[in-house]
Amino acid sequence: MTSLCIQCGASIEGFVICDFCGAQAPKADLAENERDQQDRLYDLLVSVDEDKKRVTIIRDAPLPTHPNVIIDAGSRLCELLEDEGGYGDFQVVLRKRIRTMADLLRRLPQSGIRSDAISRLSKAIDEHAEEATRDSKTDLIIGVTGLVVVLIVIAGLIWTIFF
Repeated sequence: MTSLCIQCGASIEGFVICDFCGAQAPKADLAENERDQQDRLYDLLVSVDEDKKRVTIIRDAPLPTHPNVIIDAGSRLCELLEDEGGYGDFQVVLRKRIRTMADLLRRLPQSGIRSDAISRLSKAIDEHAEEATRDSKTDLIIGVTGLVVVLIVIAGLIWTIFF
């Protein structure tokens, strides 16, 4: 089934995500169609190189509503977050989407599988955030140390010139 994206007008095949802007195609109300959408979204995120476009795609893409699809999609996005590395805009938006998926699962009737999934998603987000904070602190320490070294060298030069 081919249709046009309601957001940008690009051609869309079936119940998937627009390749151009990330908007959803016809409303998916079956778990299988949601799974197809999330698979397509993941494929797009992996294949697109430009972070700005990836941010747009993930921000505009539909969230799944079926519990099993939420769990699978969230797990795949956690893997992508780990594989990506870095702490740019895309990673921030990706963490927010994973957190939203965990929140969606919290609102559903709980089961052992859902509780485990919520824990895994939350843990992945927390670990990535802690790593980002740790790396930022390390970068700050290195920057300040470099600045101090430069100032010492300049002070040494001034000392040797004037004294």
